[in-house]
Amino acid sequence: TVLQGLPARFSGEWEEAARVFRSALDTFPDFTFARFQLALVESALGHSSEAIDHFERSMPRLGLALVGASLAYEYVRTGEMEKAHAIEEQLHDLASKGYVAASTFALLALGFGRKDECYEWLERCFEEHDDLLVTLRVEHHYRELAAEERFQHMLARLGLG
Repeated sequence: TVLQGLPARFSGEWEEAARVFRSALDTFPDFTFARFQLALVESALGHSSEAIDHFERSMPRLGLALVGASLAYEYVRTGEMEKAHAIEEQLHDLASKGYVAASTFALLALGFGRKDECYEWLERCFEEHDDLLVTLRVEHHYRELAAEERFQHMLARLGLG
């Protein structure tokens, strides 16, 4: 079942996770949750074009607040800076009208290589009790921060160190 894909994704068994999510999409092509999860797995595997395709196809149902930062992250990876900046602008506009999770902006900042800003947003995640914090240690986007003392301190504060 599709739920078997989540433990595989969070334990770094991305090929297995991809297999599970693809199987779900073969059976239920409109299963947006599986498509979004597959996009995240493709991103973890470094398959940016596949990730972009799945993120773009997830956007109409899941919305900019959930999908936008991950999509912008992939656009930056592929050098599509204009598209990435357009999403950044749309997310800030959306936030001016209502709530957008701090984790969205943390990932956005990380994607653009603005680590200090990313850490500022992660601190805000603590203040907001953002649900990203539950998976921060295993979320693939944050692997590049894993060796940094600031990141290890955050994980320790969460009891995940």
